[in-house]
Amino acid sequence: MNKNRIWILVTLGIALVFPVGCPNKAFVGPGGGHHYGIQPAREFDVSIYADPTSTSGGCLLDWPVATLWRNQTVTWFSDDGLQYTIDFTKGQHGSPFQNTKFTVPAGGNVSSGPVQSQQQVPDGYYDFAVYMGSATTPCKDPSDPGYYVR
Repeated sequence: MNKNRIWILVTLGIALVFPVGCPNKAFVGPGGGHHYGIQPAREFDVSIYADPTSTSGGCLLDWPVATLWRNQTVTWFSDDGLQYTIDFTKGQHGSPFQNTKFTVPAGGNVSSGPVQSQQQVPDGYYDFAVYMGSATTPCKDPSDPGYYVR
């Protein structure tokens, strides 16, 4: 075998082994069968930002709906440097967390703390409004999706 063919085979071998030897999130995800969705310590990172297509001051959440299990948490992030308030008092079912309102500082984040026990809050749907800055009109109406608690 000549040197060029050996060099090509070695290069191909390295290219095939590299993704296996160096895991990266681009290659490896949680995948199925790991029960990732119901892990008690799971934290949902939710980015909030002004809707670039809205002319009426709407906002978007990248996780507007989720199924939360007991002791899971949500951390809301201001993805565009604005302040936001998550308000479960505007929904019909209260809050699945200890607090009912969460202020996300401009450019910062706030954690919900864990979903409360079933004795404190029943399984069900929990809707919420989101306010941008000091606005009195929500940028996300509570009739939009919310969180399901199991």
